[in-house]
Amino acid sequence: MTATTASNAPNEATILRDRKQAMGNLAWIASAAVAYVVYVGMASAFPVEDETQPNIKLWFSLIAAVGAIVQLATISRVYNWSTRVPPGAVATLSAVHRWSGRITIAVGGSVAYLCMTGPFAAGFTPHRLIGYVLVFTVLVKVVILRVADQLSGLLPFLGLMAVVGWIACFLTKALVIWF
Repeated sequence: MTATTASNAPNEATILRDRKQAMGNLAWIASAAVAYVVYVGMASAFPVEDETQPNIKLWFSLIAAVGAIVQLATISRVYNWSTRVPPGAVATLSAVHRWSGRITIAVGGSVAYLCMTGPFAAGFTPHRLIGYVLVFTVLVKVVILRVADQLSGLLPFLGLMAVVGWIACFLTKALVIWF
């Protein structure tokens, strides 16, 4: 039997960090379950036969694109990439970044769910390709945030890809519907 020494015993900061990580993971699981229920409810409320479904997807994708722009603005100020965004406390901007990201994923996820459960046009479309790349990018980014800290250097690149993806998805759908 070995005695526990102070050097190999977990310190209080490590315990708090691990507990915060576990609570964050539980929050992600719970929010994913709630989002799924909302997505299914939306698909039931706006069936594919409903002619307003494309407009609803368009407005929700606009909200997701605006959320992505908020993401870019807040993180650029947190990392001091830009001085054009009004200064603020880093903690406040970080919180705005996190919450706008959650809202963007929830709203954008509802659009993705409606797109995946809706009628499909035959063949390849740029909108479909952008949507698949965007879903993969967001998934990889969330996995890195939650479990793979050693890959955190990829987050700015993935975040920029996601911003471009949200805006491109909105524009490719808006051009089809409005014009």
